[in-house]
Amino acid sequence: MLTHIFMSGAPVKEDDMWSFLSEADLIQENDYAGRKILTHIFTKQMYLKYTKVGEGDLSKYTFEWGQRAIEEVPRMFLLKKFAE
Repeated sequence: MLTHIFMSGAPVKEDDMWSFLSEADLIQENDYAGRKILTHIFTKQMYLKYTKVGEGDLSKYTFEWGQRAIEEVPRMFLLKKFAE
Protein backbone atom coordinates (compact mmCIF):
# COMPACT_ATOMS: atom_id res chain seq x y z
CA MET A 1 0.00 0.00 0.00
CA LEU A 2 2.84 2.43 0.72
CA THR A 3 4.33 1.56 -2.66
CA HIS A 4 0.99 2.21 -4.37
CA ILE A 5 0.70 5.61 -2.69
CA PHE A 6 4.31 6.47 -3.55
CA MET A 7 3.98 5.41 -7.19
CA SER A 8 0.73 7.38 -7.51
CA GLY A 9 2.55 10.55 -6.50
CA ALA A 10 -0.51 11.82 -4.63
CA PRO A 11 -3.03 10.72 -2.01
CA VAL A 12 -4.85 7.57 -3.16
CA LYS A 13 -8.63 7.46 -3.15
CA GLU A 14 -10.05 4.78 -0.88
CA ASP A 15 -11.79 2.95 -3.75
CA ASP A 16 -8.53 2.89 -5.72
CA MET A 17 -6.67 1.45 -2.73
CA TRP A 18 -9.20 -1.35 -2.25
CA SER A 19 -9.06 -2.15 -5.99
CA PHE A 20 -5.25 -2.24 -5.95
CA LEU A 21 -5.12 -4.49 -2.88
CA SER A 22 -7.81 -6.78 -4.29
CA GLU A 23 -6.06 -7.13 -7.68
CA ALA A 24 -2.79 -7.89 -5.88
CA ASP A 25 -4.59 -10.58 -3.82
CA LEU A 26 -3.66 -8.78 -0.61
CA ILE A 27 -7.24 -8.21 0.53
CA GLN A 28 -10.60 -9.74 -0.31
CA GLU A 29 -13.57 -7.62 -1.43
CA ASN A 30 -15.47 -8.02 1.86
CA ASP A 31 -12.45 -8.37 4.14
CA TYR A 32 -13.56 -6.09 6.95
CA ALA A 33 -10.68 -7.15 9.21
CA GLY A 34 -8.17 -6.18 6.52
CA ARG A 35 -9.88 -2.86 5.99
CA LYS A 36 -9.84 -2.20 9.73
CA ILE A 37 -6.09 -2.81 9.79
CA LEU A 38 -5.60 -0.06 7.20
CA THR A 39 -8.19 2.43 8.38
CA HIS A 40 -7.66 2.09 12.13
CA ILE A 41 -4.53 0.23 13.19
CA PHE A 42 -2.03 1.55 10.61
CA THR A 43 -3.44 5.06 11.04
CA LYS A 44 -3.11 4.84 14.83
CA GLN A 45 0.46 3.65 14.38
CA MET A 46 0.96 6.64 12.03
CA TYR A 47 2.04 4.56 9.02
CA LEU A 48 -0.97 5.85 7.08
CA LYS A 49 -3.07 9.00 7.02
CA TYR A 50 -6.73 8.26 6.31
CA THR A 51 -8.31 11.60 5.47
CA LYS A 52 -11.93 12.56 4.81
CA VAL A 53 -12.35 14.68 1.68
CA GLY A 54 -15.61 16.52 1.10
CA GLU A 55 -18.74 16.86 3.19
CA GLY A 56 -21.94 14.93 3.80
CA ASP A 57 -23.03 12.10 1.51
CA LEU A 58 -20.44 13.09 -1.09
CA SER A 59 -17.50 12.70 1.27
CA LYS A 60 -14.74 10.28 0.34
CA TYR A 61 -11.52 9.18 2.00
CA THR A 62 -7.92 9.13 0.82
CA PHE A 63 -4.78 7.34 1.98
CA GLU A 64 -1.38 9.03 2.32
CA TRP A 65 1.91 8.14 3.92
CA GLY A 66 1.77 8.77 7.65
CA GLN A 67 4.51 10.52 9.60
CA ARG A 68 5.99 7.28 10.91
CA ALA A 69 6.22 5.79 7.40
CA ILE A 70 7.89 8.96 6.15
CA GLU A 71 10.51 8.70 8.91
CA GLU A 72 11.05 4.92 8.94
CA VAL A 73 10.43 3.47 5.47
CA PRO A 74 13.01 4.15 2.74
CA ARG A 75 11.26 4.77 -0.58
CA MET A 76 14.07 3.13 -2.56
CA PHE A 77 13.60 -0.07 -0.52
CA LEU A 78 9.95 -0.17 -1.56
CA LEU A 79 10.79 0.39 -5.22
CA LYS A 80 13.37 -2.41 -5.17
CA LYS A 81 10.91 -4.82 -3.52
CA PHE A 82 8.20 -3.85 -5.99
CA ALA A 83 10.56 -4.47 -8.92
CA GLU A 84 11.34 -8.00 -7.67
